[in-house]
Amino acid sequence: MTITAVKGKLHEYIENIDEKKLQTLYALVENDLEDRSIVYDEVALSSFRSASEDFRSGKIQGIPMEQSIDFLKRKIAEK
Repeated sequence: MTITAVKGKLHEYIENIDEKKLQTLYALVENDLEDRSIVYDEVALSSFRSASEDFRSGKIQGIPMEQSIDFLKRKIAEK
C-alpha cells in the first residue's frame, strides 16, 4: 500500500471515528504532534546545514555546553 493510500485510509477513519476512539488515537500521537510543531523554512535549514558543515570541517569551533550555560547564567544575572 502506498503512503498516499495509507494517508487516505487514515483520513477516512478519523473522519468517521467515534469520540472516545478519537481521543485515544490523539493521546497516542500527541507527543509526536507537539515535537513537529516547530517548522523551519528553507533559509533557516540552509543556515543550520552550513553551520553544521563548518563545524564538522573545523572552519568554526564549538563551545562546551558547560561554558555556554555559565555564559547564559551570567547574562541573566546581569539583567
